[in-house]
Amino acid sequence: MRTLQQRLDWLAGIVDGEGCVTAMMAKRGGRDRLRFTVCISNTCEALIQEVAAILDSVGIKYCLVLHVDGRRTRKPWTDIVIQAKDNVERVLLILANRIVAKRAQVEIVLRMIRERRHITVGQSDNYTTVPIGEDQIIHDGLTELRKLNHQGIAP
Repeated sequence: MRTLQQRLDWLAGIVDGEGCVTAMMAKRGGRDRLRFTVCISNTCEALIQEVAAILDSVGIKYCLVLHVDGRRTRKPWTDIVIQAKDNVERVLLILANRIVAKRAQVEIVLRMIRERRHITVGQSDNYTTVPIGEDQIIHDGLTELRKLNHQGIAP
């Protein structure tokens, strides 16, 4: 039987190879919103079940999204999606020292989360001293993430 630490090491490898760590800006209700996401996609049901079991064991909330290609040219696949700033931060802090290939993305997302929390006024992240659209740290972080996630891993 593998220990929780071994299972977390394995999960970090899955995030590195099959996952995506990102953030994006979206309009919602006429306001800019920042959405942080960790996503793992795979066609192997056993892999998805193991990832879900590990996340359950450390108390990380996630959702499962099944995709079926209508043209049937691809096998069905499932995404495990972790969203909400606190969930993303928790899973990244648990995995941060284990991540290798996507370490830069992890560090950028954690920096952006800390920045938004640092400038929050009151109980809600919707009220900050600097609007999201004017926050240079967020702008730079989104630019870096976009570049890193599109270029892939350099040989």
